[in-house]
Amino acid sequence: MQQYPGTQYPAGQFVQVVNAYPMQPRSTGLAITAMVLGIVSLVVWCLPLLAILLGVLAIIFGAVGFRQHKGMALTGLVCGSLHFVFWLGLLLIAGLGASAIAGAAH
Repeated sequence: MQQYPGTQYPAGQFVQVVNAYPMQPRSTGLAITAMVLGIVSLVVWCLPLLAILLGVLAIIFGAVGFRQHKGMALTGLVCGSLHFVFWLGLLLIAGLGASAIAGAAH
């Protein structure tokens, strides 16, 4: 006789379900770090050394943390990459300008 309709086991028996592979909580620390570093690198754009360092770190953390949380890691990758390309272009333009000025002075 079933005590509860729809159950497979007779009343009074207990069934223990054991998960052979316990689930670990997913950590999004690297993805969050990438996002924060990428955004901060854009905010401190006027401090070139710090901004470039933060941009490179955002790219690294974003690439490593991409499996954890795609959205935040992608934000860090994009912000860090944009900022790195911005400063690379700015330094390239400054270098070309300086060589043009030095060439004109001779």
